[in-house]
Amino acid sequence: MVGKAKSGSGEILQSLALPGCAARKWVPLPFECAEGQLACVGADVVAKCTNSGYWMEHIDECGERGLAQPPPPAHHRCAPASPAAHAVPMQPSASTPPRPKPRVLLGVNVDHVATIRQQRGTRYPDPVLAASLAELAGADQITVHLREDRRHVQDRDLDVLRRTVQVPLNLEMAATPAMVAIACAVRPDVVTLVPERRAERTTEGGLDVASQVARLAGLAAQLREAGIVVSVFVAAAEVQLRAAAEVGAATVELHTGEYCDAKGALHRQSHLDDLRRGAATAHSLGLRVAAGHGLDYHNVGPVAALPYVEELNIGHSLVARAVLVGFERAVREMRALLVPPFDPN
Repeated sequence: MVGKAKSGSGEILQSLALPGCAARKWVPLPFECAEGQLACVGADVVAKCTNSGYWMEHIDECGERGLAQPPPPAHHRCAPASPAAHAVPMQPSASTPPRPKPRVLLGVNVDHVATIRQQRGTRYPDPVLAASLAELAGADQITVHLREDRRHVQDRDLDVLRRTVQVPLNLEMAATPAMVAIACAVRPDVVTLVPERRAERTTEGGLDVASQVARLAGLAAQLREAGIVVSVFVAAAEVQLRAAAEVGAATVELHTGEYCDAKGALHRQSHLDDLRRGAATAHSLGLRVAAGHGLDYHNVGPVAALPYVEELNIGHSLVARAVLVGFERAVREMRALLVPPFDPN
C-alpha cells in the first residue's frame, strides 16, 4: 500500500541523487499539488508541480527514488542563490496534454484459488503459490479474505502468506474481536473491515460504518496499535465516508458491485458517477481511495480512470481468466488495463 501526500500540506517525496549517477529525469508522482509549487533542498529543485496538478519528481537515471517522507517545511518553497536559477511555473498551453494519472495499483485477491481447493478438500491449488505468481507478474498487493466460516482461505494460508509475500498483504475480515485478535497476531500490512453474513455467496455490500462508529473505532484503534493500516469497505455514500474518517481509517475501499451489476449504459454511468463523487469526498476527508468488487477485464477501465482512485482489488474475474491463460498472464493483462487511456506511460 502506498502512502498519500496531501496537496494542502505540501508533502511530497524527497528526491536524493546517488553518488556516481549524475543523470537525472523528471517522473510523475501520484500526489496532487498547487500549480507552480516547488520543493527544494538548498538551491536544488527536487520536485515541481506542473499545470497538470500533479508533482513531478527529479530522480536519477539509475532509477532510485527519494525518501518516502516530506522535505522539511523550510524547503517547501525554493530560494535559489541567483535570480537566474529561479524556476518559472509551467503555464497551460493549447498543446498541454490531458491531466496525467499514474497507473492504479493492483491488489490480487487469491481467495478463489482456495475456493477451488476447498471444493474437493485437496491440498491444491495453493493460494500461496498463486500469490507468488501474482507477485512475479507485477501485483502491487496480495489480498485475502479470511471469513469466519473459513469457506476458502484458511488460517494456514494467512500464516504462510505473511511469511512469504514480499508486497503488502491486505487482510479482509469481519469487524469482530476474534478476527482483530487474529490480525494482531499475524500482522498483515493492511486490514480491510468488511461486512459478513454466513448465508451470502459473496460480500453483498459495504460495511455500515455510520451505525457503529464507537464499536469500529475501538477495533480500529487496536489494529493501529499493532502497526496495521486500517481500511474499510464501504458504499460511496457521504455518510459512510465521513464515518470511516471518524473511526480512524486511513483508506476506504469503495464497493463497485452496483456499478458492475448495472444493466444498461445509463444505469452503469449513474453508479460510476456515484463512485466518482465518493472518491472525491473521501479524498477531501484525507482518506486514501481504493475500490473493488465485481471488476473484470471489460468494466475495470472507467473505474481505474476515476480521479483519486489509487488501488483496485480484483479476484474472481482474474482467477477465472487464469484457469484459461495462466496466472501470471492473467495478472499482467489486468495490470495493463490499470493505466488510464490518457496516461502517456
